[in-house]
Amino acid sequence: MPNGGSVANGTLGQLIAFGKYNSVTLPGDTAYNGTKYQARAGFTSNVNIYWFNLDAPGSPSRSVGWHKFTMERLASGSAINFYVDGILSRAITDVAVESFDSLVLGFGAGSTVGDGWIDGVEVSSGAPTITTQPLAATAAAGGNVSFRVADVGGITYQWTHAGTNILGANSTTLNLSGVTADNAGDYTVIVGNSAGDTTSSTVTLDVTVPKNIVFVSDNGPAGFSGPTAGTVDDSFVTLLQNAGHSVIRFNSDNSAAVLLTQAEMDALNTNDLIIVGRAAGSAAFGGAQGAQWNTLITKPLMVQSVFLTRSNLLGWFVGTDANNRVPMPLTAVTPTDPENAYLFDLFGTPAMNGATTVGNFDEVNGQGTSHTFNDPVAGGNILATGNGTNKVIVEFPPGTPVRTGTHVLGGYRMFFASGNREPTGGTVPQAGADNLTAIGEAIFLRAVNLAIHNGVAPNLGEPPVITSQPSGTNACTGLPITLSATATGENPLSYQWFHSDGATFTNLVTSGTNSVLTIASFQATDAGFYAVLVANAVGSVTSSVVAVT
Repeated sequence: MPNGGSVANGTLGQLIAFGKYNSVTLPGDTAYNGTKYQARAGFTSNVNIYWFNLDAPGSPSRSVGWHKFTMERLASGSAINFYVDGILSRAITDVAVESFDSLVLGFGAGSTVGDGWIDGVEVSSGAPTITTQPLAATAAAGGNVSFRVADVGGITYQWTHAGTNILGANSTTLNLSGVTADNAGDYTVIVGNSAGDTTSSTVTLDVTVPKNIVFVSDNGPAGFSGPTAGTVDDSFVTLLQNAGHSVIRFNSDNSAAVLLTQAEMDALNTNDLIIVGRAAGSAAFGGAQGAQWNTLITKPLMVQSVFLTRSNLLGWFVGTDANNRVPMPLTAVTPTDPENAYLFDLFGTPAMNGATTVGNFDEVNGQGTSHTFNDPVAGGNILATGNGTNKVIVEFPPGTPVRTGTHVLGGYRMFFASGNREPTGGTVPQAGADNLTAIGEAIFLRAVNLAIHNGVAPNLGEPPVITSQPSGTNACTGLPITLSATATGENPLSYQWFHSDGATFTNLVTSGTNSVLTIASFQATDAGFYAVLVANAVGSVTSSVVAVT
C-alpha cells in the first residue's frame, strides 16, 4: 500500500498517514529528523498536507527489521496518539475532528530505505462515545422538531420512540415534521460499531396541543359567544389565547331560579377545560344550578373567583377573609409532590421567605368584605398557601362529596385564587382589577395545564444544572465588573441575578436576566453578595452565593 504523494524529504520513511480531518490544523515540523519515522495528515482533496516527526522522547529510531506502528484516536475525539513499537512517539491534542475516512501505511516518495513489507493491518475500536446528547424539545402540534447526537466511533444509528425503533431513522439527526400528540414521549438513539452499542440519554418530546377552553362570566350576551374585549376577565382570556388555546365565553342566566339546559351542559362538556372566571355572578351558582355544576359537569373545571366560594356552593371554601392588595408569597405545601414541582420549581428564588416559597402573587382574594377564604371541604388537596395560612390553589378529584355530602363532583376541580372581582366601592371594573404578577400568570398557565390533565404533572425534560459557578471578585469604584454562570438543561434557559447588601436579596429585574451580569461602573452600593437563579420549564437551580467587595 504505497502512499506516494508529492511530499518527500530525502530518505523519508513515512509509515503512517491519515485523511479528511476537515477541521484539524496540524503545523508541520520545522526541522526534519531523519533518524525517526514520520507521519502526515491529509485533508479534503489533499489540498493541505502536513508532516511531522514521530520523535517524542524515547521513541525508536529508524532501523532495519520489523516494527509495529499504531495510530490511536481517543474516545474523546480530541486527541490522536502515534506509537512506534508500542512507545508513544507523538501525541496531537486539541483537535476538532469532523470525520476520519482513511489510513495509509507505506513509504514516502523518494525513499531509499530499500524493500519494505506490510505483514498485517488491524483496525479495532471500542464502543462509540457520545459527546453531545440529544436535548428534550417542545413543539406545537403541526410543527417540526429535530433531535441530534454527536459521537466518536459511531457507524450505525437507530432512533427509538417509546422503546420502538423508528423506521428509517438511521443518522445522527432525527427530523420530525407535522408532529401530533402521537409523537410525544421518550426518544433515544443507539449508536453502534463493531465493538458494541452505546445508547444516548432519554429525552422527551412534549407536543403542545391547543385546548378548547370555555370561560364562564357574567359579561357579554347570554349563552355561548366568542371572547369579549373590555371585561374584567379579558386579560385572562388573552393570556390563554397567547398560550395557543381556543377560548370562548359562556354566560349563564344570572338567576337562582334558572337551570342550565341539557344542550348547555352537553356543550360545556365538549370542552377540555371550563374556567369559572372572577366576574361570574353568584346568583345562579348559589341556586339550583349549583347541583348541576357539581354533578353534571364532567370535564375539568377551574374556579378563579373567590366571589363564588363564600357560600361553599361549589364545594370549595367558606369562612373568613384573607389579605388584600398586597403581594402574597406562595408556599408549596409539599414541595416534593410532582404537581408542586411542576407548578412552582421554576419560580423558586432566594429573594423569598423559606425554601418552599416561590413568588409574589398579587391580590389573591377579595376586598375583605363579602369575599371569603378558609378551609376546603373534605377531600381537597392543598397545593399552595398564601403566607403559610390561606389556601390559594386546591384541587379535588372526581367523586369528592361537597355540600355536606349531598353532591358528588362529576369531574376534576381546581380552585385557583387569582384576584378580585370588585375594587373598593364595589363597582365591577371593565379593565379588571388587581391582576396577577408575571410570575402569577406563569403559575396560572401551569395550573391550567395541570387541570386539563386532571392533576397529572407532565414530564418536560431535564432540569437545569449549573456547570460553571460565578466567582467573587474585588472591584474598583467606577470600573466595570462581570459575573457569569453557565448551565445545561432543557431549553430555553432563563437567568435571574440577585444582589444582597447582607440583609435582603433583591431581584435585579432590568440588568440581571442573562448568563452574564455586567455592572458598567461599580459603586459602593453594588458591593455585597450575588447569586443567579437558572430556570426552565422543568425546574430551577440557584448558584453559589459569591461576594463582590
